[in-house]
Amino acid sequence: MASQASDLAAVEDGQPTFSDLQGGNIYAVAANKHWLKPDAQIRFSPKVVKEIYSALEREGFLQRDLLLLENLQYMERYLWPNYDEDSTDELVISLTMMAVAKKRENIPLWEIFGANTASFTSFFRRVLIMSLSASLPLTPRTHILCFIISAFQSLDNPLVRKECAPLVSIGIWQNLHSEEAREMRLSEAPQFKKAWRASEKKRLALIDQRSKARLSFERSWLHSLILQLIQTIYSKENDNKTRLYAERMVEFLTDLLSQPPTRRYVHGLLEDLQIITCIRLSLVYPLQESQLFRDLVALLEHFYYHDDHNSAGVLENGTLSTESRYRRNIAKLQNVALRVSKGKLTVLGLANYASIGQKDDLSLQISTLNDHELSEIYMLLLFRNSYPEGIPCRVDRHFMLRAIVETFAKRENTADIVRNSSLLPTEETLASSFLHTESHGWESPVPVPKLNIQYLSMTDFLWRAFCLHRAESFFEIRRDIQDTLRRLKPVVRSGNVIFSGSSKMAAQINRVAILEEAPPKVGENLTAYVRAEVLLDFGAANEDTKREWETLRPDDVVFLLSVRAGRGSYGHGLGIRTSIGDSADVCLLRCAEVIQPVTESKPGSLSTFEKRKLHLRLDRVAYMTDKQNSAIITDTYGSFNLIIRRKGVENNFKAVLSSIQRIIEDPANYIPEWLEDTFLGCGDPGDACFPKLKPLPKRINLGETLASLEHLQETLPGVEVPISKDLGAPFILTERETRHDSRDARTQGAASQYPSYTVSSGAAHRSSFPPKETGLANSTIKYTATQVHAILSGTNPGLSLIVGPPGTGKTDVATQIICNLYSNFPKERTLVIAHSNQSLNQIFQKLAGRDIDERHLLRLGHGEDDSQQQLVATTNYNRLGRVESLADLRFKLLLEVDRLSSSIGAPGAHGNSCETASYFYRIYVKPLWDSFNEKIALSPNPATARTEFPFIDYFSGKQNWSLPIDGSLESTMDAAQSCFEHISKIFSQLNDLMPFELLRTARDKANYLLNTEALVIAMTSTYAAMKRDDIVRLGFKYDNIIMEEAAQISEAETFIPLTLQCSPDGRSPIKRLILCGDHLQNSPVIQSTPLRYFANMEQSLFVRFVRLNVPLIRLDKQGRARPSIASLYNWRYPGLGDLDYLSRNPEFLQANAGFRHELQFVNVDDFRGHGEQEPTPHFIQNLGEAEYSVALFQYMRLLGYPANKISILSSYSGQRALIRDIINHRCAKNPLFGTPAHITTIDKFQGEQNDYIIVSLVRTKRVGYLRDMRRLTVGLSRARLGLYILGRLELFQMCYELKDAFSRLLRLPTKLELTTGEMWPTKRLIAAPVEATVIEGVEHLGKYVFEMTEAKLVSLGKQSQ
Repeated sequence: MASQASDLAAVEDGQPTFSDLQGGNIYAVAANKHWLKPDAQIRFSPKVVKEIYSALEREGFLQRDLLLLENLQYMERYLWPNYDEDSTDELVISLTMMAVAKKRENIPLWEIFGANTASFTSFFRRVLIMSLSASLPLTPRTHILCFIISAFQSLDNPLVRKECAPLVSIGIWQNLHSEEAREMRLSEAPQFKKAWRASEKKRLALIDQRSKARLSFERSWLHSLILQLIQTIYSKENDNKTRLYAERMVEFLTDLLSQPPTRRYVHGLLEDLQIITCIRLSLVYPLQESQLFRDLVALLEHFYYHDDHNSAGVLENGTLSTESRYRRNIAKLQNVALRVSKGKLTVLGLANYASIGQKDDLSLQISTLNDHELSEIYMLLLFRNSYPEGIPCRVDRHFMLRAIVETFAKRENTADIVRNSSLLPTEETLASSFLHTESHGWESPVPVPKLNIQYLSMTDFLWRAFCLHRAESFFEIRRDIQDTLRRLKPVVRSGNVIFSGSSKMAAQINRVAILEEAPPKVGENLTAYVRAEVLLDFGAANEDTKREWETLRPDDVVFLLSVRAGRGSYGHGLGIRTSIGDSADVCLLRCAEVIQPVTESKPGSLSTFEKRKLHLRLDRVAYMTDKQNSAIITDTYGSFNLIIRRKGVENNFKAVLSSIQRIIEDPANYIPEWLEDTFLGCGDPGDACFPKLKPLPKRINLGETLASLEHLQETLPGVEVPISKDLGAPFILTERETRHDSRDARTQGAASQYPSYTVSSGAAHRSSFPPKETGLANSTIKYTATQVHAILSGTNPGLSLIVGPPGTGKTDVATQIICNLYSNFPKERTLVIAHSNQSLNQIFQKLAGRDIDERHLLRLGHGEDDSQQQLVATTNYNRLGRVESLADLRFKLLLEVDRLSSSIGAPGAHGNSCETASYFYRIYVKPLWDSFNEKIALSPNPATARTEFPFIDYFSGKQNWSLPIDGSLESTMDAAQSCFEHISKIFSQLNDLMPFELLRTARDKANYLLNTEALVIAMTSTYAAMKRDDIVRLGFKYDNIIMEEAAQISEAETFIPLTLQCSPDGRSPIKRLILCGDHLQNSPVIQSTPLRYFANMEQSLFVRFVRLNVPLIRLDKQGRARPSIASLYNWRYPGLGDLDYLSRNPEFLQANAGFRHELQFVNVDDFRGHGEQEPTPHFIQNLGEAEYSVALFQYMRLLGYPANKISILSSYSGQRALIRDIINHRCAKNPLFGTPAHITTIDKFQGEQNDYIIVSLVRTKRVGYLRDMRRLTVGLSRARLGLYILGRLELFQMCYELKDAFSRLLRLPTKLELTTGEMWPTKRLIAAPVEATVIEGVEHLGKYVFEMTEAKLVSLGKQSQ
């Protein structure tokens, strides 16, 4: 997916600007007068609230006004601090509107109410009462309803859950229409009767009238609210306000049915009220303007009739539950039918289950009954026969017939819905209403399922993931197509469309020819496949475009378009307006998959041709539909005149959707039993975690986890250490039978019970050779107590959730877990998943220095090289673990065989191949070693060992190696044994690599490694989604999953790595799932605004587990940044401290040369009369900040700062492009400056770091997406030694959500302060006083740098003379 920063501006049209916040409108004037005065005591007046409410009411509660007040901190500074039980209704309604505005802006809400928990109960009760007030207009009631919806979507918050839970308890069943109906519900499960008896006991135990009234209200509130909905949709006032209220009510009911805790009893109440029948027969439902309402009702019906659970709310999987419940219901209907009218309903009563379910047939049979008989059946089925007085819904013949048919009709199960859904879009699906998300206002709901903390079943989760991923993918496709069309600049001439512009993503089509239409497969109606040939015209394309089209690969999805002239006559909304006012519309869009480009027989590349053929596999579903609707199919497909492609990383939607389609057939086959309850959000969240999950390994070798016995005692204080033994690393933990309580604060987030361990030493004979040479500094990491606990948890079976704040070493922890699993469980295979290739590079860089055989490392995917990344070692960590690296290893090992054969005088080309090397080992090497041992047996003394050792010449060139000169026989033989083990390992590795000489293609070699050799297999989450079917087909097996950057991976893409293998017994063999991430930094990138905020699609599985209170292991010591820099963000992480070495290492104690402060927020005013600008839509730039950041980089380079230690970050991709242009023009070719290590966006730099960071915040009109503190946290936490942030002070200091960070930043001056007479590195300490030069602005800094450059050039000129 593309960078989110460039697209969030699409939804900013309604957002208030800085000038709005400071303007003369009534809201800004009131705010600046009453609650935004700096250092002034706020005096509350209900009159002010009433005046503001009246102004809102006059304007119709417009979105822009509510957002303006929300940005003016109306709620947190004025309303909530002054709320009490006597507050006016206007204040309560205003609070709900502000809360809803915050929730829809994805701003934390409940923390504000948490500041005054004592008042929240009375406030929430006021909200509930007002939601039922018929005297209150529909618009404020709708806002109140939206607040209630937000509350029920936040049941993980204890404050909210306390108020919401009683409203959906079993007590609401007192509103069922009869005692018989209630007894029928209670008899469905034993726990229902038990819960009802407890509820009634509680009711009878109440004495005071106030408590009784409260309980009565809680039990009747939801029933009353639903009756209010029925009354509304049956009224004759069918205006927009009525429809919007009805839509929100349907959304609310859908939410209640989609969550297990609320569904359990609400479903019975809705069935009793026959809510679906009521809605379908209402006056609002059939209106032409009610399409959105009907879509929302369809979603409600899905959950209303969802049968992947039983009536008791116990979660189940598969379709057996669906079928069994359907049969039970049909049997009930048949029994009643035969009792009432055996003559008329004999066919119905005796028919088999499969023949009854069709709605039309069922309706036809029941329609034969007269009114009395129909009413009798209706009553025997215990359906409601009337509604309370005042509710205009009549239970007449039509209603009863409709209710019976809707209840007993057979419905398509969820798996079939997903299986039958199209994966490829057409012009009609892209024109779907809820995909018009850029213009979608948040006043209306969106008819898509939401992600929350719990799911009804695995099938339910997969259906939601499928729907949302499909909607998001289609939205992105629509956006890309429209963007490409804008770049092509279509012009209408003589009724034809001519493309006057150009785009690398598009090519014109000369001809489309259908080559082959394969017959359907057995049991199918669709053609098996349709092959077509497309002739592309590159006559007007440049060389770059031609080269881009050469990168097309098999199975890539492309889009065929028929673009025609017209004024929106096609109604798809995919076209654009031309420069002269005409419309160029997409009248037809079809997808196809690339089979292969057709290579021309004459020599040359694509760039030498103006025409190119492309063989495609057409969308067979759309093709058959077109064939049925068109007399001549070639005319339809011959109308295509444009083909569009997308970037590969963004075009994997079909693979992901196809994977979900296959997984939903049997989801239980992929989730291990120990994880299923936690995944669905039910049961004790700690049951799947260490140490509750059994059985635990009896013995664990901690390897390099602990450096010394003292380190062990510091980090694992409960481990029993034998007094009589002098233990050394590596340590082995052995579980004892007894257990003890550990409540050490250092192991925060863990369960209270831990295994009781004894410790022993795993130290054995050490090789005479130095450690593995990698080019890296061999420094042992001293893990903290919390890191050790995380490593121990990850080494044991179960779920480990590791929260790693910036700089706390979560990648080091993940690497150590991989090493521990490799050494402790040599037969188990570990799958490593990361969000980005940069993260995999970091993991493999750390693995390169560990004792893991390269043959057992495999990295799949294309990867990406970071050319600007400077690594100490020469190893290409993007290459490590790939097939190419093993080919290099084979070559090096065979060279060693040649050296060995030469050293012992063995004739022949023994290093030609793995096979000849194996022969050489058997014939020469092994006999020499056996002969040596025989000689030692005859003459056991050190001198004999030193003189008779056969490989002395081979090892003479090995650095740091020698047999002990004066050592004992034992030590000498130990050294000799180490030598032979080293030689044996060479031949053992070559034996394992022998199949590489038989396998020819890289794919075959990778598949061989995947299935046989590799024990640590790594890939990105995107690659896993794209290649899931291929990997499963190969029979890949694995036991453990370690997922880095888990908080940045969507739920669907987190789930897919769990499904890369199939088990014959239907039980997943996965033993461990380790998720490492930080939910307080960036989330998954979702382009569609409603899907991101309304459907909560940016929620990752990691975040959901955090919300579910799965035990966390919070890494609590950071070692990246100076403490002063870390203070900008460590307030977000309770207990986060600094490692001790930060206070001792001179690097962190010394000042930054040329700067008075190690960090500063620098206020940048308008440059040349402008702040932020938008030269093209969503491409935001700020020339002043760009010039300032480049000048600051030049200043640092002139002082001697290495370019590779400086990075420039921007919050928007447009600013990144501008800074890069200035750098390329002004610095790149100048040896005084060069280019910084990185010029990138904040989002792209998550997981990276550098010594000195310059950040450009860009915005001057509105804060934009940086209002989300998660993104600003990334920007603040990348620097180690120096952080300089450029922005508009008056804008950002007004943002309430950023106040904690900016209050720390603004303790220092907001004008850059520089020091003179220093070069990098300086010996000056941070605390040392120093004179400073204050930089007044961009021009001042530019002049300052110019003068320094001139002086530097003069100095260099003198030196050259």
